[in-house]
Amino acid sequence: MRIHVVIFLLLSIMLGMACSESEKLPDDNLALYFPPVSGNWEQADPVAQGWNLNNLQDLKVNLDQNGTRAFIILVNGRIVVEEYFGKRLVGNLDFDQNSQWYWASAGKVLTATLAGLAQKDGFLDINHPVKPRC
Repeated sequence: MRIHVVIFLLLSIMLGMACSESEKLPDDNLALYFPPVSGNWEQADPVAQGWNLNNLQDLKVNLDQNGTRAFIILVNGRIVVEEYFGKRLVGNLDFDQNSQWYWASAGKVLTATLAGLAQKDGFLDINHPVKPRC
């Protein structure tokens, strides 16, 4: 699985839970965008989002200095920030969206988050066991 797909899933879930329903978005961001399975994703401009570019640059420096390999911010499915840092684990090539990455711990977080959302939406009750106890 490509790293940006994994990051998209994680950040989409986290951003979706972090936003207040009462917050107003600029008119050009009202439509939710679902990226294609293959091909290029639509991008959104950080300035159009009202973001402070100096703070965004400070964030990128902080991410790089702290060993982050990949970072993405999505707004309604559109890429606003996509950055890659450092070198690949094997070879001396730059880390990029096609680099392989081991993300087992992130998979646990993703699974727990999806289970929580399923419970919240009534698709799952974590108090009922999947298998009867013997």
